[in-house]
Amino acid sequence: MLQRKYRLDNGVTKLIILALPLFICSYSLGGQSNEVVVQECADKGPFERSEQEEKVTANKKTIQSFFDNFNENKISDAFALVSEDVKWWVPGTLPFSGTKTKAEYLGIVKRIQEGFPQGFKLNVTHMIGEETMVAAEVESLGKHANGMTYNNKYHFLFTIGNDGKIIAVKEYMDTQHLANILAGPHR
Repeated sequence: MLQRKYRLDNGVTKLIILALPLFICSYSLGGQSNEVVVQECADKGPFERSEQEEKVTANKKTIQSFFDNFNENKISDAFALVSEDVKWWVPGTLPFSGTKTKAEYLGIVKRIQEGFPQGFKLNVTHMIGEETMVAAEVESLGKHANGMTYNNKYHFLFTIGNDGKIIAVKEYMDTQHLANILAGPHR
């Protein structure tokens, strides 16, 4: 059992409510020493939270790796992080809107690469995670083959499976901005 001691101020013994994200199994007042001894159970509190935090951190690293590989044009490395059974959803009425499989979405990525011969970046600006989900705020930048600059804002909601691979994606963006780019400068 892990024990932590907390020193009481001014030598006065008081019952203190410790605002810690843990379960306290037991405590005792140290009497004359003015210390509160808190025993934390090995199967509760900070140990479960720590494992959960480690999983969230690992999931966020997976998502960052996905975007890093995408930005380096390592598409096969990026999509090695994606499950074969992924459900990838994009809103709107564009040709690639709706729910897609991995193979279908890879086809979309190929068309994106053709439309952006000088490259296309998706830069993560913020990311948060909870349990098996990671939300990423992303900004794109690229010059389309028609000469127009594509600078869109995205929100991705990723779900990560037990094997550490991406199993679901909801990709929100300004679909009108993308439609304008695809229509070209002389629409």
